[in-house]
Amino acid sequence: MQRAIRDYDRWNAWDRTSDRPFDDVKRDPAANVLTGRWVKKPKVKDGKLVGRCRWTPRGFDQPEDEEGFDSPTAARTTYRTLKVVGLRKRWVKVLVDFSEAFFQSRQKTSSNLWTEVPPEDLPPGAGRTARRLLVDVPGTRGAPRSWFETVRDVLLEIGCEQSRVDPCLFYVRGEPDEFGETINGYIPLHVDDAEGMMLPEVADWLKKELEERFLIGHFTIVPRGDEREFVGTRSVETDEGEHFDQQAYIDHKLQSVEIGKQRSKQREALATPDEVAQFRSANGRFMWIAVGSRPDCSY
Repeated sequence: MQRAIRDYDRWNAWDRTSDRPFDDVKRDPAANVLTGRWVKKPKVKDGKLVGRCRWTPRGFDQPEDEEGFDSPTAARTTYRTLKVVGLRKRWVKVLVDFSEAFFQSRQKTSSNLWTEVPPEDLPPGAGRTARRLLVDVPGTRGAPRSWFETVRDVLLEIGCEQSRVDPCLFYVRGEPDEFGETINGYIPLHVDDAEGMMLPEVADWLKKELEERFLIGHFTIVPRGDEREFVGTRSVETDEGEHFDQQAYIDHKLQSVEIGKQRSKQREALATPDEVAQFRSANGRFMWIAVGSRPDCSY
């Protein structure tokens, strides 16, 4: 837990000098104060199962009428169309994973968004406390949009070109190739991950530029013929083309919504909030594979 608290300090994501009693901030009509909770989840790292926890504001408490709550992601058609271009040009594939992504978003010093302070970060006997956020941290509704805008600005600063068709797609231009085309690579963004194709020297340049500006989990240049997974899709590129599937995602993520024997007899009863949440989760996973590799699941 102390590591999770240090993340806020490390990235200067909150203002410790702003601490005020939680109820006082709650009564302030200009303030938007969020309760918080510890989120604990297992994660596989370097082939080992490790635990991770994070103090997360409850972003669903934020007003729904505020702007900037979307999660910008490149379209599926962008990936599929440009993959054909990359294979034709025999570019290398790159996979990028940003660590602590949302914490690395650029600060919003004018923000009036507050979070409940974790009890573990308060002195003994202290009452419930609120602290002002300087960054749209994980859990807040604006976090995906703030992160996208941060990465977008950096990519533009280093000379990439944003697509006019898909704003989550960025091109790298250079000298004309054998076809007379000046695009030497592309990188579409998927929240805090990215998968693109480009010339090997462009990949080396982009890796250097991003590692100078962000904490990168990995920037992998994938050799032709190597199988890798990206956001639930396993793929491999060869001289004949690309093979991809979502079988691993299907095997591990698609699970039945369990209904007890007694509950199953209550056919006229309304679904509970927990049952609705389980249904929405299962439906979202079906939609993900339907648009990715299994259109038959739409029926």
